Amino acid sequence: MTDYIGIILLCVLCVAALIGLIVGLCKGFMAISSWANEFVIAAVGATLIGVYAGDYLEDNAWLGPVVVIGAGIVIMLLFMLISASFRKGFARGITKHKRKLKYKNMEAVQESDADIVDALSRNDFKAYKKISKSQKKKLKQHRGGWGVCDRIFGAITGAIKYFTVLALIVVGCLMVLDMTGISVNGAAITDQYLYSIFESETWIFVQPYLMDFVLIGVICACIRRGYKSGLFSGLWTLLAIVLVIMGFYLAWVIVSESGSFDGWIEGLSNGMLSSLGDGDFVTTIAKVILTAFLGIIFAVVVILLAIFIPKAIDAARETKVFHFVDGILGAIVVTGIVVGVLLFLFGMVYTLNGVEPQPDFFVKMDSYFQGGVSKYFYSQNILNMNGWMPVDLSQFFG
Repeated sequence: MTDYIGIILLCVLCVAALIGLIVGLCKGFMAISSWANEFVIAAVGATLIGVYAGDYLEDNAWLGPVVVIGAGIVIMLLFMLISASFRKGFARGITKHKRKLKYKNMEAVQESDADIVDALSRNDFKAYKKISKSQKKKLKQHRGGWGVCDRIFGAITGAIKYFTVLALIVVGCLMVLDMTGISVNGAAITDQYLYSIFESETWIFVQPYLMDFVLIGVICACIRRGYKSGLFSGLWTLLAIVLVIMGFYLAWVIVSESGSFDGWIEGLSNGMLSSLGDGDFVTTIAKVILTAFLGIIFAVVVILLAIFIPKAIDAARETKVFHFVDGILGAIVVTGIVVGVLLFLFGMVYTLNGVEPQPDFFVKMDSYFQGGVSKYFYSQNILNMNGWMPVDLSQFFG
């Protein structure tokens, strides 16, 4: 049965690629996102650089990760620009062809326009929609060689996109099953049902590089999301959260220290809360209630600001220069924060290699962090290599 599971998964991936090809062929390259192309190329490029240039970069704890991760980001940005250039080129070429076609068939177009005007004069909107739809469909069908190229590139992009999305989901599930060793009837699922997949030459070859694609994918997503949302929108979100927290803290200080609410505190303690007893406990409960009430008032003010300030930021982002600068800064900050968090988390996990006896989870994890990119987050983590993380955490686990 396990052999059939691998074949079924492969067939499902091929079907996904076929569906993506058909969707991309119908929509065209201009109407479909090309993030999967850029992600795959960036991940492959960064992995190859990390694998083949790793020996030259190992002597410097900083140089390796900066070169490898930086190369992946540069490759991705380069192909984002290339994709954008292709879209503009296709749009320009198709527009020119349609304009030329319109001039060439001026008589038929004028006749069609006359029919549209006549339908509108008679308030015959049904006929207007029919004629207009027919005219648009005719022009859309005659997009020339640029239109053919747009369809071909769209088909390739769609196939890569659908295949990549499903492959990431399937491979992610397989990795989780392998590392966690989830069992059924006393036997691990990977040993009982999926051993032909994990023992195949293909899996053994790609296993060290799978985490490379995951990490580069996270970085690519951060860049795209950071650029789209911008730095100021992200900072305002963080600031709004901080302001709400500070508002409740300020409310507590005012209620507890200012003396302005002593009467309210005494009234609550001797009135509504008197059934709870007396003493410091009831007084504290009264202070908490008043703090919550006052803190909510402060929070409402922040929420009102949160309604108008993002709109002002969006209005400012309509300026191309501000949009570009804000997007670049946002991408840098978001990516830097996420990469820092990943380095810290995987650096902490790597310190658990000293646990005796070493759990199978960490043994399995080691096999996924041997690629060109992932090793810089794990075995060659700059935080560990510079002594900024504990050498061994086994004392906390045994």
